[in-house]
Amino acid sequence: MIQKINTQAFENPTKNINGRVYLTRSFLLNNKTLGLSRGFLIPDDFIAEVESFVKRNLIKIPINEEEFLYKSCTRCLKAHIMKKSTEFGLDKGTISFLEQMLGGETGHHGHYMDEDELIRVD
Repeated sequence: MIQKINTQAFENPTKNINGRVYLTRSFLLNNKTLGLSRGFLIPDDFIAEVESFVKRNLIKIPINEEEFLYKSCTRCLKAHIMKKSTEFGLDKGTISFLEQMLGGETGHHGHYMDEDELIRVD
């Protein structure tokens, strides 16, 4: 038996099926390919850091008594990506590409949460 898992849009970076979490690695890899076609390089270790952030910051939301949806805050995720992109030394064009790819607001009033730590967006 083959089970196909569809990933959701980036606004909801995780999907849960009976307690298992699926991250949108394909979304990031697809955008890596799109970025490469436009001359931007998104390193694999950067993608791994983004996945790690999402896993660390999942919030369990009950759908019913048996099923749960796991999500992370997209505003915090975008802030983390923007902060890490400079730490990884990505060029301004790549950072701009990532910002356009993500859309929406960055953080919450100049800050974001990573696990239980409040981090300032610089």
